[in-house]
Order: sequence, then C-alpha cells, then structure tokens
Amino acid sequence: MSLTLSITGSGAVSAAGWGTAAMMDALTSDATIPPFLLERPQGDGKVITPVLRVPPEGATIPKSARLRRTSPISKFAASAAIVPLLSRSRRK
Repeated sequence: MSLTLSITGSGAVSAAGWGTAAMMDALTSDATIPPFLLERPQGDGKVITPVLRVPPEGATIPKSARLRRTSPISKFAASAAIVPLLSRSRRK
C-alpha cells in the first residue's frame, strides 16, 4: 500500500499577526513585538509576566460547532491549518 502526501500551503498564527505573511514580515524586518504584561497576585506582592498575544483582528476562521468549546491554542492551530486550504480553493 502506497500513500502520497502533498503539502500545498502553509499557515501561521503568531504574535506578529494572522497568516504566514505577517509572520514573515516581522521576521524579515527584525520587528520587535511588544509584550503584554500579565499581572497576578502572589503573597503580598505581584508577579509580572511578559506575554506575546495573538492580535484579535484577522481571526477569520469559519464558525464551527466543533471549535465552540476549544481552547484558544486549538483555535489557532485550526486556523493555521484552514487558512492555506481556503486560499488554495480560491486559486482554483
């Protein structure tokens, strides 16, 4: 039995934005993405953790009942997989 695998596109969701174009633009321009400072209490003080967040704009993944209760990381992974499939179907 022989199986064939064809990779026809790529997708990315990062702190630079949605899609591989946004990520590649940030990489090639040496852009510094400012972190969001997440504060939470600990004892008498607080802990500050720098976090790189995914921008909310550009979230164009199709609505799906299967993704309704999933974690954000699962939605990002699904979006990174769906976007190249949608762009390939538009090229045809």
